[in-house]
Amino acid sequence: MNIVFLHHPNSKLTIDFNLIPSHYNVINLNVGINNSFPNGLKESSDFFPNYACYNSTLFETSAILTLWEHSNDVFIPGPIIISHTDVTPMFKFSEFEQIIPDGSFSIGTTVPSYIIEKYDQLVIDPSNFSFRLDPWHITQFDGCLDVWELIEKLDPEAADWALLNDPYMIYSHQFCVDFDTFENLGHQLYKIIMPMRLEQCGLWTAHVFERIIAIRLAMMNKPILTSMFSHLSSSGPKGIGSLTLYGPRSYKYFRMFSKASQ
Repeated sequence: MNIVFLHHPNSKLTIDFNLIPSHYNVINLNVGINNSFPNGLKESSDFFPNYACYNSTLFETSAILTLWEHSNDVFIPGPIIISHTDVTPMFKFSEFEQIIPDGSFSIGTTVPSYIIEKYDQLVIDPSNFSFRLDPWHITQFDGCLDVWELIEKLDPEAADWALLNDPYMIYSHQFCVDFDTFENLGHQLYKIIMPMRLEQCGLWTAHVFERIIAIRLAMMNKPILTSMFSHLSSSGPKGIGSLTLYGPRSYKYFRMFSKASQ
């Protein structure tokens, strides 16, 4: 089993590494040019090619692409878990391993902490995490950008498939997949990202790719959603600016709308 913890500059470190079985291949990856975890790998300087320069807009997706480029060297045989650092295991890893099917699979690993108490079983009812219930269908980023309109432009195949099939959506770039599914995902993301223009990038891009990844994983395998981890950062809308990025932020300077929209 491989488990990757993506270390962002502002992310809390709540994972207890002592809970992870000794036979796991644990990879701590400082994403972008970040070095907040001194003993971890650095996306910007330990890998080439890498996508660290994209990290300020792609967030987790840059790290997924960098890992994809070097997957044969970084991973040992077995499933691959991509995780944030501000998570808490809610079940034993041995319990999680028992639900991993043979062959190809896409498993969501995480539930936001503000609703984790609703789920006392490892495998959860996915009906609350469907495409049609995605909150970005009814709200716009900063009141002016339609996230799903951007997805339709960047990955029309995935957007059309989601509209037709209403898939279950793996939450927040955190998942467990087999090696071949990870390889396929990397190829798809590469094809989407390479033609992107700077005008399509911003704080909203992370939300866009969270959904593209969820759809692409659903297109490959019917997702199994679990509450293996409770995720602290996306703990619900709280405070000023909380709907513009993941979870609450203590901004020094904040405007709800860009000057360009006035």
